[in-house]
Amino acid sequence: MATLRQQLGCWVRERGRMELVLRAPRLAARFGCRWQDLCNRHERLSRGPGTARGCAWPGSSFLTACKVFPSLGGRLLEHVAREYPFSLDPQSEVPPVSAILPVRGTDRRPALEFVVRALCAAGGPHAEVLVCEHDTQPRLADIAWPAGGRHLFIPAAEGELFNKSKALNAGALAARHPLLLLHDADVWVPAGYVARSAALMGEGGWEALRPIRFLFLLDEPQTRGCLATASIRGIQEIMRVQQNNPGLSSFVRRDTYLEIGGHDERFTGWGWEDVEFLDRLHTRRLLPGSFLPAIHLWHALPAARQAGDVNQQRLHEILQEPVGQRIEACRRRLAAGGAP
Repeated sequence: MATLRQQLGCWVRERGRMELVLRAPRLAARFGCRWQDLCNRHERLSRGPGTARGCAWPGSSFLTACKVFPSLGGRLLEHVAREYPFSLDPQSEVPPVSAILPVRGTDRRPALEFVVRALCAAGGPHAEVLVCEHDTQPRLADIAWPAGGRHLFIPAAEGELFNKSKALNAGALAARHPLLLLHDADVWVPAGYVARSAALMGEGGWEALRPIRFLFLLDEPQTRGCLATASIRGIQEIMRVQQNNPGLSSFVRRDTYLEIGGHDERFTGWGWEDVEFLDRLHTRRLLPGSFLPAIHLWHALPAARQAGDVNQQRLHEILQEPVGQRIEACRRRLAAGGAP
């Protein structure tokens, strides 16, 4: 519970600006402040094309105003959803895209099935959604995927840990379309997500972009409600609204993905492989900033993280290698079908 002093400070430094955006968005826009411009008091944003905003600080962060006043998180989600509705309504006239979802295990199956449905709808009639399962045996092959959904099994040796990078690389190699969406299986995006992102890439000749400006992290009851109703009805408070997440969801041209070597398969489990990939992606035409909302569906902590993830130390060691050297090494590993 925030102290009175913290609440007053948040009102002066952050909540007042957010209230202007939520209560009088047209007036706020006249002063150059849209919902994409919201951030914490000590943070600074850079401007990209249109409403894209870049976070000019390392790492990710959470909006303090929503932590202090959780009702603001619910109101902010409602506000952004008026511009970018969250639904499973099928979209039309969307450029073909191949969405790649790396997965292992059945513990997140309800959320996975929901996210696949949402991506098939948002991607339009030509989209494919590849559920890339890296495991010792296929556990998700029996699911009746919607039109456009496709299960891809990547065998793991007995005792081999989940390798998210290996699943993503296998999906990219199997993809049928020239535009890839690398996407986490627990992230629900608004209906216009694919169409808006693909259009912006085409307009600017970008090779890649990362659309998610704000990620709304739901709790377990809120997630159950979303899965049951396919809507955000009833969500009144959200404490955790994240910005500047290095992973989650990225659009990248397939040829660009292969040219920089895909994801580094030296990472195992979950985490930090996206930071290293982003470092190599910055050598190409990556659109500066992000501009869309997304929802993170609750799930229990993966066993790999509960056991203690060594990937952060591995990232530190790998980043000591020159970026050009890493690109060439990843390209060789990818061409060879992956290596330790």
